[in-house]
This record gives sequence, C-alpha cells and structure tokens, in this order.
Amino acid sequence: MKRLAILSISAATLACAATLHATTVGLDTDPMGTAWDRNATGTGFTLWDTFPGTPGGPTTFTDDAPDSSFGISSLALSATNGGMLTGGGDRIYLGGNPSQWTISGTTTFDVNGAVLQLKQYQYTTEALESLYSPTLNGLAFDNISISLVGEGANTQRIISWYWGASLTGTVNSLNFSLGSDVGTHSSIDALSIDVGPAAVTPVPEPSSIALIGGTGVLLLLRRRRFSATA
Repeated sequence: MKRLAILSISAATLACAATLHATTVGLDTDPMGTAWDRNATGTGFTLWDTFPGTPGGPTTFTDDAPDSSFGISSLALSATNGGMLTGGGDRIYLGGNPSQWTISGTTTFDVNGAVLQLKQYQYTTEALESLYSPTLNGLAFDNISISLVGEGANTQRIISWYWGASLTGTVNSLNFSLGSDVGTHSSIDALSIDVGPAAVTPVPEPSSIALIGGTGVLLLLRRRRFSATA
C-alpha cells in the first residue's frame, strides 16, 4: 500500500504532499495522435511510476525495470542525484541537486519517432524543460509541448519531448539520456516513453487552450528544427 509523502522543502509543500500520492494523472496515453496506435505492431511503450529504494533515502539506482511496457526489450532506468524518494517511494524529490537519468532498451522494428513524457509534481517556478535537454542515441529531441494539469488542489506539469530521426535495423538499441548539471528542487511523479514508425509534431487543439484544471491547459509550444540521421 502506498504511504503518504512526508518530506518537503516548506510547510506549504508539506501540507500538499501529505494529501497526494504519486500518480500518472495527466500523462498523455495517446501522445502519438494519428501518427501510430500504441500497442500496435511496430510500436513500443514504457512507463515508470514508481522508483526503487527506501522512502527518504537517496535516489541513486541502476537498472530499474519499468512498471509497464510493450514492444521494447531489456528496458532499464538508472538515476543519479542527491535527492530522495517521497510519496511512499513513488516520487523522486531532486533536493536541489544536479541529476542524470538514462534509459536503455532494444526494439526489433524501425523507429522513426519517439515521445518522452515527464510528470513534474507540484509545479511552481522551476521548469524542468529549461534544465533538461534529452537525447536518444546522442540526437536531441526536436519538439516540446507543455501542459498544466489540475490534480486536487495541486498543479502538475506535463513535459513532452518529441524526436523525429530514424533508427533502422533488425535490432535497434535505444539509449535515452536526460538530466542537468544545475540543481533543482523539483519532484518527478512519472516518466514514459513511446517509440514508433513515424515522427510526431505536437499541434495545439483550440479546445484544449481554453481548458483549465483537471483537463489541463496548453501553455507553450516551442519547436527546434534539426536534421539528423542515425
């Protein structure tokens, strides 16, 4: 059974953390849109919504298997920072320290697009997208979209990075990396990855811009173009 979060950096944060376990609320379960269907042949999906270790203890760990996955083999998540586990072990509080995340796995199909989502718990002013610049096999993600999602009395930030290069071969190695040398007091609830046969460009829907609270509000769409071949 999940336990209550007991650590925070202020009294106000403690009051909120004590009422909310880590969840995957707000993560897009169809981040590829019409580009491809999740769980179809030639696609892969993985999700981490719990992390290993003892609550209150350091968050340095290696080779953590995903909580759910499809179509990607030999998956492993490793994290290095001086933060700690909260939310009963579900959430990582980075504790003002630099952090580095790596994810490895393999596919037996061509990959022409990827989406990496990160759920930032109780977003206030520290935006992880300004600190993290993820890569896949050394190539930067070329698009990003941000949404805020209401969850109870809290505001959660969903950061989605999009990758549009290509990996072709009988077996393809996937090596994701994200992190920052700059410390942050942010907390992370969940991390997910989708890979598939086509690149995805995030497009804001007019209806989503007007929605606030539990359904989210699209705040920012920034595109960085590049051309890369794996």
